[in-house]
Formats: sequence, C-alpha cells, structure tokens
Amino acid sequence: MSALAGAQVAPRLTVCLGVRATRPRRLQATADATGSGETRAEPNPRSPPPPPPAVGWLWDKKSGDTARRLAEQKLRPKKSLGQNFMLDDSVLAAIVEAAGIEPGDLVLEIGPGTGNLTRHLLVAGALVTAVEKDYALSDQLEAEFAQVPELRLVCGDILRQDLGALLEGMRRHPAELAAAQAAAAAQRQLAAAGAGGAAASGEVAQHAAAASTAAGQQQPGEQQQAGQQQAEQARPAARRKVKVVANLPYYITKDCLLCMLPTGADIEAVYFMLQDEVGVRLTQEDPGASDWRAMNLLTQYYSQPRYLFQIDRKKYLPAPKVHGAAVAFDLLPPEARLHVPSEAEFLKLVKKAFSQRRKVVRNALRPMHEPGEVAAALQAAGLPTETRAQDLTLQQFATLAWALAKGGGSGGSDGSDGSSGSSGCAVDK
Repeated sequence: MSALAGAQVAPRLTVCLGVRATRPRRLQATADATGSGETRAEPNPRSPPPPPPAVGWLWDKKSGDTARRLAEQKLRPKKSLGQNFMLDDSVLAAIVEAAGIEPGDLVLEIGPGTGNLTRHLLVAGALVTAVEKDYALSDQLEAEFAQVPELRLVCGDILRQDLGALLEGMRRHPAELAAAQAAAAAQRQLAAAGAGGAAASGEVAQHAAAASTAAGQQQPGEQQQAGQQQAEQARPAARRKVKVVANLPYYITKDCLLCMLPTGADIEAVYFMLQDEVGVRLTQEDPGASDWRAMNLLTQYYSQPRYLFQIDRKKYLPAPKVHGAAVAFDLLPPEARLHVPSEAEFLKLVKKAFSQRRKVVRNALRPMHEPGEVAAALQAAGLPTETRAQDLTLQQFATLAWALAKGGGSGGSDGSDGSSGSSGCAVDK
C-alpha cells in the first residue's frame, strides 16, 4: 500500500484492448443518526468506511459537487453505456466488506468509471485489474492512478475480452509488482550510492561482493532448499482465484453473468451491483412464479446466489428509475456442480423448455425430443406429464435429463462439455 501513500514506485500497467443459498434478509441503507446525511449499511456496521486514499480526482459524496467535478473535466455520464456512478462511500465499503477483500486478493473490476469503487478496493489491499469501456474515463483513470502499480487498467469492452488471457495476466500481477518494487528499490540504492560519493559506492560494491561470495559458497542442499522456499512462496499466488466486483451497467447484467458464471474453476465469486428487481429474481429459491426463468436455473447450476442489500436509487448519479441491489454469486467449480449426463445438453434442455413458456414441457421440447418420449421420461422421473418449465426445480430438471438420457434421447454421458473454461466472454444472445 505504499503506492497509495505517495511512495515512489514503478508506473502502473495500462493495457488498451478493443446447492442454493438461502437469501439473507435485506440490509437497508439508512440515514445516520447524526443527521449528517451519510448512510450506513445495517444491521452489520462493524466498522466505519475506510478513509479515502491520497489519490482521487472524484471522491466527494455530494451529488452536486460530483456533477461539478465531472463538468470541470468536461465529462458526463453516458446513457448509451448505462453509466450510473455510485456516490455513497458507505455502500462501496459495504460491498468490499461483503466480498471479504484482503491484502493481495486479485480483483477484476468491470466498469470502474470514476474510480470510486476502485479506491475502496485498493485501500483494502487488493491487486485490481479494471476494464473500462469509456475511453474518456479510462484516460482520466490512467492519469490519476499512474503511480499506483496495484492497479492494471484495461481499455475495452469486458464482453469482448479474452477472459482466459485476462485472468492469466492477473495471476502474473503479484510477481510483476514484486519485480517492479525490487527494481525501484535497486534504483534508489544506486542513486543513494552515487550521492554518497565513491566511498559509499565502494562500500555498496563490497557488500554486493560479499553477498555474491556467500551465495557461491552455499552448499548444494542449501541452494535447493532456498529454491524450494521461493517456489513455495510463488505457488499459492498461482493457485489463487479471482474475485469480480463491479457496479454493473444494468443493460449488460445478463451478458456478464453468462460470461462469468461458468468460470468457477478460475473465479471464486462475483459481486455485482445491479437492478433490485433482477437481484430479487435471480436469488429466489422456489419455482412456480411467473418470473421463474431459465436464467434462474443457470444461476443455480453454476453458483450459490445471495442477495446482500438494497441500494437506494438516489445514491447514483444520475439516479436511475429503480433501486439497485448488491448480489453475490459464489461460483461452483465444475466438480461441485449438479451432476448431469452432459452439461451442454442439459443447458440446451433448460433453455428449450423455457422458450415456449405457455406450453407443457413435453410439447416445448420438440424437436429435441418427441412428446411421447418426454412424457415417458417425466413419468419415470415422478413428474406430472402436464408439467410446465416454470414448475420445475433445478434438481427436477436434472432428474428429467437423466431420464431422457436413459430413454435413448439426445445427450452425452461424460457430465461435461468443457464449457467451464474461461477462454472468452462470448455470450449467447
């Protein structure tokens, strides 16, 4: 965190590229008792929001002042990009706390915008890779965080990124940061030696020679042990999973989820600020409602969704027409997901069943399966033959998939189609 305190560090890297969980009760953002206008998340205000770091061209909580600062930079929220900037630091601090961000965590932020959430992530000690589509805001962030190597900025659309390459770059970030810090320290030492004159330089050279001699005299066993220790220190970082945290433009919610949900092998959890209605729907547990959709089943298949708290719409600039919500998706690695005959065929089955909601499943699945075949599979699964898609749970869909597979219908038996990888963010519209 020395970079945030103003220490001299290497410049930050910028890349320009085109089982269901029970939802906890909502935490309402309520007015502070002091009447100061600040808000806090209840009922778990364990600690006050952290102070803003030393960097930041946009940190004031007042909407009017935020608008003025944007105007000074000749910037304005773009409706075409769904930009609604979060103004309340207590909400941002609550998101970071809910995500359990700790020093050294690898965090992917989608749409950093004005950098408010980015600053909270950096204060928590995260190594952040932020993907910003708006080039005007990206340029501003690049200038503002130029001396913060804990932040890697990617200029581009998250839905067009090679997610596998992006995650691989994030895993290299700790080693690259350590190397940059070591190089900066060496430069400072050389500068100090030069300022101290020839005597100081000679002393540094003597120390270096002594260290080199000691390393050369080290026994082979000691050298091997030292190498093993270095490898052991590097190994946990290589295995570390990524967390995704974002104040998400509402219009890309579904596409981002379709991109991130299958990546449980590489991403630990996703924390999104999204539309409240969507957050409620995606975290509901029981079928039967009119808004029970294929996306509910996909979400439950790939993750354990949790509704965290509601966010008042007035805490955004500009204020949207609806309230927001913070929602967590704890991603399941492939081995922890519900066992099905074939992941690809199972997802096709679910999507096809919901494609014609008014029809019963045995008719909705045509031409994938004939009505008689589906009726027999439903009976074998212990389900009514007049069942509609919105009446089935995830487990019941899996039971139906197995019955269809055993009955000779389409579907493999390997339980996987390789879709759990993270090679890209191409989404199925």
